[in-house]
Amino acid sequence: FESSLEVTDNRSLHSLSIDALTQIDGDTNIVNNDALKAFSMDGLQHIGGSLFIADNRSLSAFYLDSLETVSDQVSIDNNASLTKLIIDQLLSTGGDLHIARNDTLRTLSFSDLTKVHGLSIVDNERLASFTLDELTTISSWVEFDNNAVLCQSLADIFVDALEQLGWSGELYGADLADC
Repeated sequence: FESSLEVTDNRSLHSLSIDALTQIDGDTNIVNNDALKAFSMDGLQHIGGSLFIADNRSLSAFYLDSLETVSDQVSIDNNASLTKLIIDQLLSTGGDLHIARNDTLRTLSFSDLTKVHGLSIVDNERLASFTLDELTTISSWVEFDNNAVLCQSLADIFVDALEQLGWSGELYGADLADC
């Protein structure tokens, strides 16, 4: 058990593998590592704080294949080379799920995620699809905005399904593509 994990401001770190770690009691921050292309924490099952993966301009892949819970928020922000974001084992977050400003992100999948506080998917210029099939509980708000190729109809279907489950939170944003 580690109290927190911080990998920040490493200009020459190209890859990172910490697969034996199963739990982090505090925050996990992978931030501002310009040369980082990939990292893996395949054994990690629980984060007791927040997960921040941000400002890693060369990051094209990361692997959190066993991650099931994050007690606070998950933020994947401004990773310019990230094309796919798949964390399918994640079941719940105690905070918001924030996916923003990942310019080359095309695919987003949290297929087993059932619960978040708020959901924000914004400014991902190439995002064309998302999978949140099991998401049935959003305590607060949903925001889809400035995802240039994401079809408005996909967001509408998602929000309609939430409303049929009784969700009545705030909906923000409407700047999506007409497909």
